[in-house]
Amino acid sequence: MKKKCKTVLTLVLAAALCFTSVCPALAAEEAGEAASKEVIAEETAAEEDENIESYDAERPAGDSVIKGDEDIVKEEVTVPEVAEVIENPTVSEHGEEAAAAAQGSASGSSTITWTQNSMPATIDITSLSLRKRAYLAAVKDGYMRVLYDGKNIVIEYFDQDFHMTRQGYLPMELELWGGFYQGQNAYYIVEGGLNTDCIDGTEVVRIIKYDTNWKRLGAGKILAKNGWEYEIRYPFDYGCVNMDEVNGKLYVVTGREGYVDESVGMGHQGMMLIRMDEKSFATEIVYGDFYHSFAQYMCHSGENLYLGELSEGGRCTSLSRFETSKTDTDYFNAFSDRFSVLDYGGTRDSVWAIPCYASVDDMAISSGNVLCLGTSIDQTKYDSVTSDTAHNIYLTVTSKSNLDKDHTTVKWLTNYSGGGKSFIGVNITKVNDDRFLVSWEELPADDSSLKLADPRDTLSSGLLHYVFVDGSGNKIGKVFTAPAMISDCHPILRNGTIIYYASNDNCLDFYTINAQSGAFKKTVTRVAGKNVTWNFKDGVLSFSGKGDIAVPIDLEGSYRSAVSSASGGYSYSSSDNCWKYLRGQVTGVSIGKGVTSVPERAFAWFPKLKNVTLPNGLKSIGKEAFFSCESLQELTIPGSVVKIGDDILWTGSYWISDESHVTYATIKGDCNSYAVKYAKKNNISYEAKHSFKKAVTKATTKKNGKTYTKCSLCGQTKSEKVIYYPKTIKLSSKTLTYTGKVRKPTVKVVGSNGKTIAADHYTVTYAKGRKTPGKYSVKIRFKGNYEGSITRYFKILPKQTKLKKLTPKSKKILVKWNKQSVQTTGYQIQCATDKKFKKNKKTVKVKGAAKTGKTISGFKGGQKYYVRIRTYKTVKGKNYYSKWSKLKATTVKE
Repeated sequence: MKKKCKTVLTLVLAAALCFTSVCPALAAEEAGEAASKEVIAEETAAEEDENIESYDAERPAGDSVIKGDEDIVKEEVTVPEVAEVIENPTVSEHGEEAAAAAQGSASGSSTITWTQNSMPATIDITSLSLRKRAYLAAVKDGYMRVLYDGKNIVIEYFDQDFHMTRQGYLPMELELWGGFYQGQNAYYIVEGGLNTDCIDGTEVVRIIKYDTNWKRLGAGKILAKNGWEYEIRYPFDYGCVNMDEVNGKLYVVTGREGYVDESVGMGHQGMMLIRMDEKSFATEIVYGDFYHSFAQYMCHSGENLYLGELSEGGRCTSLSRFETSKTDTDYFNAFSDRFSVLDYGGTRDSVWAIPCYASVDDMAISSGNVLCLGTSIDQTKYDSVTSDTAHNIYLTVTSKSNLDKDHTTVKWLTNYSGGGKSFIGVNITKVNDDRFLVSWEELPADDSSLKLADPRDTLSSGLLHYVFVDGSGNKIGKVFTAPAMISDCHPILRNGTIIYYASNDNCLDFYTINAQSGAFKKTVTRVAGKNVTWNFKDGVLSFSGKGDIAVPIDLEGSYRSAVSSASGGYSYSSSDNCWKYLRGQVTGVSIGKGVTSVPERAFAWFPKLKNVTLPNGLKSIGKEAFFSCESLQELTIPGSVVKIGDDILWTGSYWISDESHVTYATIKGDCNSYAVKYAKKNNISYEAKHSFKKAVTKATTKKNGKTYTKCSLCGQTKSEKVIYYPKTIKLSSKTLTYTGKVRKPTVKVVGSNGKTIAADHYTVTYAKGRKTPGKYSVKIRFKGNYEGSITRYFKILPKQTKLKKLTPKSKKILVKWNKQSVQTTGYQIQCATDKKFKKNKKTVKVKGAAKTGKTISGFKGGQKYYVRIRTYKTVKGKNYYSKWSKLKATTVKE
């Protein structure tokens, strides 16, 4: 073991071991981890204060979360029970020393529970961290997203149009979330366990394998052991959790903190590379160090793994290659290609971490190069950094065939020079071996300038940037922008489209980018509860669905920061909530029927809110639900409400006497409702209303009806209104011509007052068929405020024919016409001496559709006759005639 440690120290330069401390790139991440760590002695914290003094002097004022471990000195931690572990060590080729730390399989029970929820989970993933909480995977019929909500793993399936089809919750087996990976034939979840007391044999990492139906197949584990590879106190510490598959082995790269070094009261921090056999679950650490690896990314080409790291200890963005084909006796030699692709400024004169003012955010492999993506200041000006110093996005391009610094170039994708510019969510997504999408969001120093590009999308305050680059890091075309927030979700590629999603406390947006044209689209799902959605139009914030509205009370403590910044990020005050950028536009709130509760402080600080509509069926209103809504003059509360929290309409306090809460709005409620009782009890102005309910005497087909209201408490009636009976039923046509298609005349119903009755008051049922000539019924059945039915009839007539020629003869006429064989039984011919066929009319029937001529006799010689013809169809013994043809005239010979 000592020999291996010496080898690593040679690789990472000759310097003292580093200890976990402060790095601006990871301040928010460390703040989140602090609650998982144990109490540290005050003298240790004091010693650390001395070591980080120079850094604190550079830290921007007000950046309270960027501190050393003294922040966690007095925090107490409750550690959840760890799932049962089967101790099944196997002897590997490491030898006797490693045999004690060899890792076997881990038992556990993680069964997914599917919900009945119709709305997706709205977990805020816009505050990014190194350890991602949100993932997107392409599945057969759509997409799957995997999220960690702080307690459980949320699994959701969506169709191709991003509508949720299924939702489930998978419990954690250990207490620390690691990450998710979609393998070729299975899913993998990495979780971690705390080893606060540095006890050998404690399970610190578990890799759980599931089939694609989320059935648990088994798990591998890592047990802590004093020494170089397996010395783990806090897994994932200051690290990402990234995974890749090579030849049936799953590799996991992440960070860790080692056992406490008694001389300084803290543990060393570094990286570790874990490998698990996907069949046997045999798991081992194949490489690790303690040299301040503050971000780790991994991808592979063939049998080579490439790792990109933020190496605070090496003062650089480092790139290394791990040869997976080498045996375990060569593991440390397999890492011999580590080198810097971007040097950082500053000098190391302490064992404690110093700011890098750089980040490593992602990596990818092209046909000939390894690409590392990140942000950095101009490192030549490291010693003059101020809060105005800008970061820019860089892309390092290293030849795979000549993997060294001399064959690395750095491409700068942005060129800001001031303003403290920094970035969030910098990602690279591979389209093919020579085309990649680089995406990012520029982070403002604060949120005062942020506005919603779309008031119906609370994620539209961000500005997404993206540009295509080739396999050598050269830009292809322009930089695109779109109003969208970057999130913890890394984009994926599917069928020529790049997809990712973002969510906050009330919106889930799926974003798609055409991988060739760059065209951007989004699909917005607005969520206000497990089965409740919301919308915004013309100043009205409306809610619909079933069950409780669920929105956060406030966003205090939320913090959106860049991975690396000279000026920090921005946080939210206690008066903020998920409507922060929208509430200034809201003049009305409308809650639909089916919603049962309004939560605490749901609409606090809505300055322009004037009108609120609450549904009958609402059960409760939470404390301070309309706190400080100064424009709200009245609130009508339905009689179904049986619970109201304190100060729902509080707008301030008197600064005299007993500082009583001030409420300006008036409560309106039913005359015997809980709302009126609440108003009386709390000395709030109120108006008692009768509990009027609608009643109806339905109109019949011959008699008017009426609607009226009646108070269910006192029986008083009012608001009588006549319902006029359907006096006239009109069909758009009573006769239609055969076309070979179904015929359907429209219906118009006119009431006894002469006004049309709307179609939603009745249904129309047509007789079957309605294609061939015949008589058909139309039945109008009344509903709602009407009752009864009326039947009307229409006819379908056969097609016309056309007179072709009239040939006059002696007291005869030879009539020729066009054959009409479709739905025709025969023809009827009429002749008369006037155009109206009133005088001297003669009618002749010709049977047989195939006939096209008929000589008609009995005419007066020298007389002019008018002739017309029509077809007929015999149906059930009744003839149905077409329309007459156009007239033709001829004069009969003597």
